[in-house]
Amino acid sequence: MKPYLIIGGGLAGTTLAWKLYERKIPFLMVDDPQLSRSTRTAAGLFNPLVFKKLNKVWRADELFPSAIAFWKQTGTALGKQLLHEMPLLRVFSSEIEYNDWHRLKHDPAFAGYMDTERHTGEEKTYDKGFGTGWVKHCGYLDTNCFLEASHDFFTAQKSYRKKTFAYSDITQNADNTWTYENTSYSRIVFCEGWKMQQNPWFGKLPLVPAKGEVLTFEKKDGPRVLVNGGCFVLPVAEGKYRLGSTFAWKDLNDEPTEKAKTELLQKVKELLNCEIEVEEHLAGVRPATQDYRPFLGQHPEHKTLIIFNGLGTRGVVQAPWCADALLNFLEENTPLPNDINITRYIN
Repeated sequence: MKPYLIIGGGLAGTTLAWKLYERKIPFLMVDDPQLSRSTRTAAGLFNPLVFKKLNKVWRADELFPSAIAFWKQTGTALGKQLLHEMPLLRVFSSEIEYNDWHRLKHDPAFAGYMDTERHTGEEKTYDKGFGTGWVKHCGYLDTNCFLEASHDFFTAQKSYRKKTFAYSDITQNADNTWTYENTSYSRIVFCEGWKMQQNPWFGKLPLVPAKGEVLTFEKKDGPRVLVNGGCFVLPVAEGKYRLGSTFAWKDLNDEPTEKAKTELLQKVKELLNCEIEVEEHLAGVRPATQDYRPFLGQHPEHKTLIIFNGLGTRGVVQAPWCADALLNFLEENTPLPNDINITRYIN
């Protein structure tokens, strides 16, 4: 018998697989190609501030140290550079944004994230008349490299299988374990992204999927740092950038749309003061939640069925800390924090 069957090989499932591997706990990850491809589409950005209300990301002081250490350690294990740290230049669009920024930049709670010393000259290049500000501890995770290298690694460990999954493929045993393809598992963890809505045990949780679209383009003499102002422009290689992102709550699928492309092109024209030529256009559906907090925990009746989902737009920083919290709960009986436990919705 194996302790864990993981359904889903995206960011959540693959991060959980690494945490199990670190603890020397056997598992099988089934990566259904029909599940969401949002991790592969996402730019993998991480940024400790929420610009809309100018606040820190939820649990930033815990999440960021955990995430950065994990991605560096995992990159070393894979022999890949997964984590790319770089400062973020925030371009203000109003006097209100400027005033809010300067009101908080000397607040001790924000001091570790707002950089008042950095001066590169790019501040003037992208200033729209209301000033700019620098944010520390930002960058991106190469999500595609993480998934591909991890899946190859776990394939070699005989812990990964790319296979279409159906709920009818699993059967419950008398001792509350589960059988999948003639092997018994103590627990099943569902990491299905927005397709969780079809799950017969967890599908009623209040997921609010949001479609996002991202463009890739090339530009000489573009920004050398991550720039955010109406959209983000992320340098991923010499002269190559990713641009995003949009939000849509209808027509949920992985098909790019001209509407989103037009929206992004207009925003980047305003930000960079130039036209760009699109090389690639991708779309994916984020597994966002009603209260913007992840879904973790046990099914109220079937305690050996587990959910790890709802990472939304900040999965890169949330996944490592949440995976640890989930395994501490399952393996060490450490209570799950109330703000991520699904008992906030079901008992």
